[in-house]
Amino acid sequence: MYCPVCRSEYPEGWKRCPTDEAQLLRGPTVGKYKIDRVIGQGGMGAVYRAENPDTQTQVAVKLLHGGSAGQEQARARFQREAAAVAALRTRHVVSIHDFGNDVDGTLYLVMELLEGHTLRKEIARPPDAMPIGRVNLVLDGVLRGLGAAHRAGIVHRDLKPENVFIARTDDGEVTKLLDFGVARTAAATTLTQSGALMGTPAYMAPEQIAGNRGEIGPWSDVYAVGVILYEMLAGVAPFAADSMTEILSKVLSRDLAPLRSVRAGLPEAVYQLCERALADAAGDRFADADAMRDAWAAAFATFPADVRAAPVPRFGGDRGGGEMASAPTAAATASGTPGPERRRERQQDLRSQDRSAAEHPSTRTPSRRGLLVAAGGVAAAVVSVIAVTGRSGQHRGTTAPIDAAPALDAAPALPLDAGPPLDMVALPGGAFTMGSPPDVVKRYPSALAAQTTEVAAFLLDRHEMTAIELASALGRAPGPNDQPDLPARAVTWADAQRACAALGKRLPTEAEWEYAARRSPLAIGDAVLRRPGVDGPAAVGSHPGDCTTDGVCDLLGNLMEWTSDGTPAARIARGASYGVGPIDPWYATVAARTAVPPDRVDPELGVRCAADAPRRTR
Repeated sequence: MYCPVCRSEYPEGWKRCPTDEAQLLRGPTVGKYKIDRVIGQGGMGAVYRAENPDTQTQVAVKLLHGGSAGQEQARARFQREAAAVAALRTRHVVSIHDFGNDVDGTLYLVMELLEGHTLRKEIARPPDAMPIGRVNLVLDGVLRGLGAAHRAGIVHRDLKPENVFIARTDDGEVTKLLDFGVARTAAATTLTQSGALMGTPAYMAPEQIAGNRGEIGPWSDVYAVGVILYEMLAGVAPFAADSMTEILSKVLSRDLAPLRSVRAGLPEAVYQLCERALADAAGDRFADADAMRDAWAAAFATFPADVRAAPVPRFGGDRGGGEMASAPTAAATASGTPGPERRRERQQDLRSQDRSAAEHPSTRTPSRRGLLVAAGGVAAAVVSVIAVTGRSGQHRGTTAPIDAAPALDAAPALPLDAGPPLDMVALPGGAFTMGSPPDVVKRYPSALAAQTTEVAAFLLDRHEMTAIELASALGRAPGPNDQPDLPARAVTWADAQRACAALGKRLPTEAEWEYAARRSPLAIGDAVLRRPGVDGPAAVGSHPGDCTTDGVCDLLGNLMEWTSDGTPAARIARGASYGVGPIDPWYATVAARTAVPPDRVDPELGVRCAADAPRRTR
């Protein structure tokens, strides 16, 4: 097995490089293409810089990860992306050169190699503003590329600034659409159920979130473009919030400030266009991208003549996401390893992205590497730094092995030097006493004897996953009784595992769960807060007395939570649920544990996710 990062070789059967965490390949070539290095990777696949030996030109090769290749739906989605993009004849969508199936069954997609940056880097934070000339350049290109897709019967479904790329070419800057990985075509609508949550919450139309809001179609993409336009003009997303649950709730309740209230002085036609694109009812929006482009041309014509006639300024790197890096040097390209100057540039870019994400929580994305070379297709990871992957099968301080978790369409793992996401808490780890004293072990067969255990630093969700968050992670429409702030109930172990993997996370180990719970100031001996006498869970985080000093809430007293430990026949759940009363007080302690069949559908079972702490660059 071959590592495309350090170019080392490993024994047959190895999956990841122990040095740099890169996905291992069968060899230095895929098909006829010679792999140079990784550009970026996500949960479903990775993109590599490669060379076409026939033409000696540089291309981008996207591979479907081996774990995903065994899943027929993932393969069908990958092939659908290739067919959808290859069918388009426009310079405003990344070009597909080739598609194939390697000798070992690996699917690969060969695309043009782009140089430039994503739109995310250009969106200016208030009080600065993205120049109108550049707004026009970007929006016109987006609508041209999207118009070609709509005319071909393709709905993108995941438009966002990270999937809009401003490429530097010999003919100047060209806006290109990336990542058709969740696109829907008229011929492939059976791959996902109608109303399934596919996309990025802050840019999803109401009908993508709730199945009773109507069909998904070109008008859904128009809505996402409206969100992008609002963000380019205002510098903030219309549905800004600290969590996915809040964002989904705001979208469905129309909780947004009108553009005119956050960016004054624009022509009235621009305000009206934005309002129409963001209309709640699909029938009130533009029918497709071509109709919106015609409306934008008319609205842009109402700007003052000097604004319309002004040369389009080049992106100088002083807005949004830090400096725009130049193309790699010949030495860096040959070695595949950035030199000291590139490393400093990359660290500056990462810090700048983190500052931007902190000020715009609803659009927090993985930090981008300084080398801004991209090819479309890996969900939100095409220009990502090589990430530290959350490893569901690797556990520290655990008492039993666990099967590897599936990771279909998983989000990218946390990047180097990134802080924890807003919905997670960073815990330092270390040695601690886990389990119960001998007298408790005698009374409760499932108890663990007290033992010194050590856990590495890790991240843990602040709250239990809500029902709407679970539905989104599993690609399902929310149920009629699901509420944004109530935890998901009756979650099976398999669904808990899949939901965490889809978010680029994993289930916590038993040791990690107890380590977090023991940091509660309410722990007195083994007893912790209980809330008996209620007939259901409370809203997540609504009981401040049930939060640790780190800000992790509801570990005890709301729902029991799945962990990664146990056996295939009985997985371990931890934490007191709302149903725990005074009869068996041990079940409301930080040491209590219960072995549960993984297919059990119990209203007192929920889920919370964990992730490995990001490594730090030196």
